[in-house]
Amino acid sequence: MCDKCDIDGLLREKGLARTGAREAVFSVLAEADRPLTVKEVLSGVRRTGSIDKATVYRTLRTFEEVGAVRRVAVGDGVIRYGLALMPFHPPHAHFVCSRCRVVSCVEGLSTRRLMRAARKVTDERPEDVSVVLVGTCSRCAK
Repeated sequence: MCDKCDIDGLLREKGLARTGAREAVFSVLAEADRPLTVKEVLSGVRRTGSIDKATVYRTLRTFEEVGAVRRVAVGDGVIRYGLALMPFHPPHAHFVCSRCRVVSCVEGLSTRRLMRAARKVTDERPEDVSVVLVGTCSRCAK
């Protein structure tokens, strides 16, 4: 859980109104230790009240547009969302277990250095980088 991220500060800084849906979606993402699918976010927010799927999608899109969340794609066709608030949630690698398919964050492996290195060796202007490590998680390895 992220206890450093402040929903009030985020909404104020981005000029967004405080709504129950925004509070609920943000809370679910802040409590997660990994990126979540829309289905997982929806399940989490429904514990706090009645929020429909369209509202969750709109809220995630709004948070993505203002840089509060980022999409995480790991090659399985399912989009996941994680907090992107700096400096507490810098871009980082993700690990996918090839057995159970659980996706987890590899917090200590920042992708910012890779972006800087890529800009030095190419004339292209990369804007984002995605690093996905695939292997067996510790639970499945037992």
